[in-house]
Amino acid sequence: MGGQAFRKGERQLVFFILKWFVRLFLKSYHRVEVEGAESFSHAGPLILVGNHVSYLDPFYLGAVLPKRVYFMAKKESFSTPFFQWILRSCGAFPVDREKTDMNAIKTAIQHLRHGRIVGLFPEGGRRTEAPMRGVKAGAAYLPSKLTRRSYLFILKEP
Repeated sequence: MGGQAFRKGERQLVFFILKWFVRLFLKSYHRVEVEGAESFSHAGPLILVGNHVSYLDPFYLGAVLPKRVYFMAKKESFSTPFFQWILRSCGAFPVDREKTDMNAIKTAIQHLRHGRIVGLFPEGGRRTEAPMRGVKAGAAYLPSKLTRRSYLFILKEP
């Protein structure tokens, strides 16, 4: 058990260090300003849905929100031990985009039942043209499985 506790502490440390660096990068290089982030600090489950245009989207969102976001990430991203370690440290969990992945759905429901934020990009991948076409059903399915009140925030470009 001591090893698991150490790994959990190690992952939390990695998460907070990455979050700090990404936040610093966003503020200094991209000059990003966030409005309304306090809306995400309430108690209760929340599903964060957004357009996916860059590999960096989940890292940027995770850095600017006050609570940790547990993102679904394509299973292929977990193929190497290094990226698996980074992604799991950030709270990501794998999803098989080629089928209905019941393990990913169960993991998302478990996070939501613990009052956490689950992030997903319902298009099943990055889209630079024709965003929100071919949306997967998971964004609507997850709230229907909860017994408590849940919130669905959709992020879009202005």
